[in-house]
Amino acid sequence: FTVVFAAGTLISQAIYPSLAAKFKRDKLVFYSIFISIIGYIIFFLLTTFLNGVVLFILLCIFSLIIFAGQGVFYLTMLVMLTNTIEYGEWQTGKNHAAITFTVRPFMVKLSSALQYGVVVLTLILCGIYSITNQVGDVEVALGMLQEGKTITECVNYLVELGHDPIAIANGLADAAAKVAGGLDMDVNRLGLQLYCETLFVAPDGALVGMALMMSVVPMLCLLGSYIILKKKYIISEEKYEEILQE
Repeated sequence: FTVVFAAGTLISQAIYPSLAAKFKRDKLVFYSIFISIIGYIIFFLLTTFLNGVVLFILLCIFSLIIFAGQGVFYLTMLVMLTNTIEYGEWQTGKNHAAITFTVRPFMVKLSSALQYGVVVLTLILCGIYSITNQVGDVEVALGMLQEGKTITECVNYLVELGHDPIAIANGLADAAAKVAGGLDMDVNRLGLQLYCETLFVAPDGALVGMALMMSVVPMLCLLGSYIILKKKYIISEEKYEEILQE
């Protein structure tokens, strides 16, 4: 998705000049939000009814549409933010360009922090966060094993962190059977890896919950931003030209 996000951003930057020459900014905002919301709706439906390779390919395609639409939206916001400099000077007689442009990096950092918080909260609510922590515990135990610790020490470490000793024992037993059957691999390392695989079981409703957070919440945020812009932002192209003339 990182690659798709970068591709969507590049597409939005490439097409924005031609779009800006054809449409007014309020139309660009509307169309970009509309396209992104359609993409999010399809994104949610795909994650609900499909799986496998087909799901991955379609998610990449519609994610590209979402990110391209959002890229146009963000570029339009940047232009609209820049126009507030002249508006502020027109209203107060003072040019606060430096202050205005320092607001954007702050907004980016604040939004990144909020984004991380939303991601963690989503993982916690969907029951995925505990799974990732448990997988991390097993990775630490595998590192201990590689450093020369005994399997007993590694198992005790995991049990102290709340892991199920019976499940660990089952993983080690399965590994012993595979090695006895001719698999050329360290039995203890294989046992911990097999136990780790049993952790990758998402709770009921977890995938639906994550899909909702990845689609519905962004849609609500986009709709909220559009409502705020329509009610509060008054610097149209005509108003901007009037300000410049005065």
